[in-house]
Amino acid sequence: MFCPYVPLHPQAIRSIAGGVGTPPVGKYSLFEGDADIPLREGDRVSPRKKRTQWLGILGAVLALTAAACEANVSPQPCPPCVAAPACEHEPEAEAEDSDAHEMAASAEEEPSEKDVPTEAVHPLQFRLGVDVLFEDNLDILAGKRVGLITNASGVDGKRVPTARRFVDSPHIDLRRLFAPEHGLRGELAAGTKYDDAIDPIYGVEVASLYGKRQAPVGLQDIDVLVFDIQDVGSRTYTYVTTLLKSLEAAASQGIEFVVLDRPNPAGGCLIEGPILEPKHQSFVGYADFPVTHGMTFGEIARMFDAEKQLGAKLTVIPMQHWRRHMLWEDTGLAWIPTSPNIPHARHALLYVATGMVAGLMPDVYEGANTPMPFEIIIGSQIDAEALALRLNADNLPGVSFRAYDARHKGKALRGVQLMLDDPHAFRPLQTAIHILAAIRDVAPHVFHFKGQAHFARHWGNEQILKLLEQGAAPEDIMATWRTDVEQFRARQAPFLLYPGDCEE
Repeated sequence: MFCPYVPLHPQAIRSIAGGVGTPPVGKYSLFEGDADIPLREGDRVSPRKKRTQWLGILGAVLALTAAACEANVSPQPCPPCVAAPACEHEPEAEAEDSDAHEMAASAEEEPSEKDVPTEAVHPLQFRLGVDVLFEDNLDILAGKRVGLITNASGVDGKRVPTARRFVDSPHIDLRRLFAPEHGLRGELAAGTKYDDAIDPIYGVEVASLYGKRQAPVGLQDIDVLVFDIQDVGSRTYTYVTTLLKSLEAAASQGIEFVVLDRPNPAGGCLIEGPILEPKHQSFVGYADFPVTHGMTFGEIARMFDAEKQLGAKLTVIPMQHWRRHMLWEDTGLAWIPTSPNIPHARHALLYVATGMVAGLMPDVYEGANTPMPFEIIIGSQIDAEALALRLNADNLPGVSFRAYDARHKGKALRGVQLMLDDPHAFRPLQTAIHILAAIRDVAPHVFHFKGQAHFARHWGNEQILKLLEQGAAPEDIMATWRTDVEQFRARQAPFLLYPGDCEE
């Protein structure tokens, strides 16, 4: 197929256009390369008719562009980030070696980082793990009794729910669905427990992983567990805990575990915060990772299995055409809310910046359950203008602040709204530390927390809070986790599935 962002060679255009319809009078150049196509002399036509006829030609060109690949007349191969998979002239790299229980990621020959385009990948080229499964690897589920761990965020590239595809597929013996916090359809409020039930739409039992249990049990009738849930890129978001607890359950019972990989919406390079200390492990912090970890669920599963020596029968179905520098907006895919307060992809970034503040302070609110979740930081009697002035003076990357007034539970509250100016430059946890320090200095009357243990479960240690209370500068606090970040980058390196050089 034709690679959309790559100019067609004039020879290809002429060979494709030859014999197509009746073109308008004159010569026209299309795409790049000054490809002048001689058009039929004779009839005079109006400019409007010319445009109409030309649109017909363009449609025919797009319909026949496979000929360009078959004829191998393109002047350059499709760049791997935007390559259409059917281009037969595109070189492919050999599959990389893997352990017996892992699937090698089949990927095209990797370009140098300078050759990787920065524009969004076309959604017809980018492929999620679920799409790769159904198009190339469905045989791995043949003859097996399947359990699917998913929710509303688990959809394919055309936004069809993975649960629907499994229910409808004649090739999949689906025995049970499992759902995380927020339920199968992601509509339940944070912290809401729920019980097992038969889903009224799919007619399949849905086992709750956020109620009486936190991991799948009763798996005697299951041969393989498949996991397809979208993450937000933070250790504190409970879906990563559900992934790891489910992997542990599968490993302990000798059941195969398949991860259908998905993008990290914060990208594959963003790593911030201290590594979680074991004594602070909880459901909002299960793995000894920094707060933002820069990994996909497939990569996390590989790392956790190896480091904890689970011996899991793990298979990761990787994405195609994802690179570490890419945020969600670069994939070209629509965002499906992962939970009620993450309605858009930008909220996955803002979740860390404000959730790591207001979620720990009883008198500060981050806008959850409003049309602006995680976009604001407000409290009683806060000098909004002074807070905005202080934060803007910090000149934080990718974000600016404006004074904001609101009412919450009948009270007048003031504070700031975060304006996400450049998602690629934005550093959520750096922003969170600066917000905490600014509140400490500008609004000390609301600078108190729900407890040291609660703070440490989210941030990973007790040191951060102590430094804040001692009046330490944000830069000095961030310096305390620099070694943790460097060590984590070294730890994660053997388990990464996708290319891209991350600038430190």
